[in-house]
Amino acid sequence: MSRLTGPAALFLALLALFLPPAAHGPAAQASIIQITSPQGRIASTGPVRIVAQIRAATESAAEMEIDAVRFYVDDQLVGEDREGPVYAVQWADKNPFAPVSIRVEAVRGDLAVGVDAVTLPALDITDESRVASVLLDVSVLDEEGRYVSQLTRDHFAVSEDGKAQTIELMDAALVPTTHTLLVDTSNSMSYRFDFVRRVARRMGSSMKSNDQMVVLPFASSLGPMTGPTTNLAAIASAVEALQSKGGTAIADAIIATSERLESLDGRHIIVLITDGYDEQSTARFEQAMEAVRRLHGTLYTIGINGAAGVSIRGREALKQLAAGTGGKAFFPSRDEELPVVHDKVAADVASRYLLTYTPTNQDRDGLWRKIQVKTGNPLLTVRTREGYFAAAPTPIKPTLEFVARDTNHRPVAINAGDLVVVEDGVEQKVTSFQEAVAPVSIVMALDKSGSMRGEEEAVKAAAGAFIDALRPEDALGVLGFSEGAEWLADVAPYRTWSRHAIAQYKTFGGTALYDGIGLALERLEGVKGRRAIVVMTDGKDEDNPGKGPGSKLTFQEISQRLSQTDIAIYAIGLGKGVDKLTLEHLAEVTNGEAYFPSDVTRLADEYRRVVEDLRRRYIVGYTSTNSKRDGKWRTVELKSRLDGLVIASRGGYEAPAR
Repeated sequence: MSRLTGPAALFLALLALFLPPAAHGPAAQASIIQITSPQGRIASTGPVRIVAQIRAATESAAEMEIDAVRFYVDDQLVGEDREGPVYAVQWADKNPFAPVSIRVEAVRGDLAVGVDAVTLPALDITDESRVASVLLDVSVLDEEGRYVSQLTRDHFAVSEDGKAQTIELMDAALVPTTHTLLVDTSNSMSYRFDFVRRVARRMGSSMKSNDQMVVLPFASSLGPMTGPTTNLAAIASAVEALQSKGGTAIADAIIATSERLESLDGRHIIVLITDGYDEQSTARFEQAMEAVRRLHGTLYTIGINGAAGVSIRGREALKQLAAGTGGKAFFPSRDEELPVVHDKVAADVASRYLLTYTPTNQDRDGLWRKIQVKTGNPLLTVRTREGYFAAAPTPIKPTLEFVARDTNHRPVAINAGDLVVVEDGVEQKVTSFQEAVAPVSIVMALDKSGSMRGEEEAVKAAAGAFIDALRPEDALGVLGFSEGAEWLADVAPYRTWSRHAIAQYKTFGGTALYDGIGLALERLEGVKGRRAIVVMTDGKDEDNPGKGPGSKLTFQEISQRLSQTDIAIYAIGLGKGVDKLTLEHLAEVTNGEAYFPSDVTRLADEYRRVVEDLRRRYIVGYTSTNSKRDGKWRTVELKSRLDGLVIASRGGYEAPAR
């Protein structure tokens, strides 16, 4: 291989030493090395093959000789490969629920001449639990607008979408409250910013011992968050540090705040201080209201006169935001009104009843559920949030094993960026991609019919070569079929068993091909993980005289069973009498391959092709855009962006049922 020499080589080497690890994207194309697998996590622990390939930006860089590629996981060296141009090491991903960083360095001599890095995010933990209890923040007022206290649980009736619910708890003292001050610090607020600080300072005085506070400034985006904390000094310093600058994005800020608070349990009180001018939000106020509802929070809005006062439109929006979440809107115009506003908010919070119930409707459909709370006295007014959004459906995250083959049916390397995933006509976003390196459970099914007489030694030698090519962790079983089908060695990683079975190979009788495949299926259907059947035959399914089927099972029965599994069939058909169409069909529908050597002397070559195909497989994962858990079959088409490649996979998956 030619080397890049002179000043250009020295420049590239020095540049690689001082550049930070490359991230995937446009910048990654400048590196001569690129991590192509893995890209994302799958829901299992075990071995992962880290793969890097030369991906030069220029022809001269492409010709640079690489001595080795070093692989690091969380800055720890896990291996080195000198056998490129596709470089790889195996690494055990023992904890996919923690993020991990992977870095590769292309090395020439003592210099790193190329570097690439990816960060694998932690695998999402999917919550399959029942819909949690709903917390209602309720206030009751009499005809004069005064708060009504000393009501008991028996005074209330709760319904959801018109169906009565059972109140389980009514005790405000048991539920901690997070008070969030969401403060508008945009330029339009600079005129009254001292007033803003005074409002914010007073809000901390109403917290109970188990409450906590958060301060969040915003302008065109959220500023740095202080809290959650019970330390009033920390809150005071955060308030004093507030400075006005930038534009205003009220709706966006409410949504972002609700998302930040999702991980905090208990009751949520958000106090929004603003002049109501929203200039830069991409979201609508209705979406902001929905975000607070999803948080099960209560929003109080304090509209103060900024540089241009509070607009009519802004005033109405603040009223609707508060009312839609069970809160109140206030519009103090003078400093003297500040204590009144604070006292009203504090009284409203303190005078509320907290009711909880577990919905009778446990569907995770993400839909809006309307809530109604009543008392037995029609003269009393009950104020609470109007409803909530049910939990979204549990995401469906299918993974599919596939192989990419060229026009000569040879497996080829492929990257995640070369792949297009389409489920039921809708393109999906790939979230994980890696080589399939998990162990494979294989059944070798050998034709022992009389027509194989005279070829026994060649069959034994080829089968032995196949055993030698397998990895130690792969499990292998051997069966033979002639007049019927029988096990010669059970599926296990013990090669002594399979070698002994091969040594006993003898020929006689007819060809019960379907019974042989059926027996292999019966054994593998109870095995987890990757599975394959390698069947070798020189004929079609028939009895010894050749006048009819040799199997009890039919072709239709075998096809039906294969369509319900992800077991790949690799068929090797010898000679002119082989049933080529049947073997090709069985291989095609199972994401396998069919080979037809001219004679038994080529049998070992075809076994090697089977091993190569099994080792060049990939696993792609994505979160389906269709979250319905209906138990129906989803058709998945995997396509390559590269010309001349054919992607073979199972062709879909069965969605989980409810």
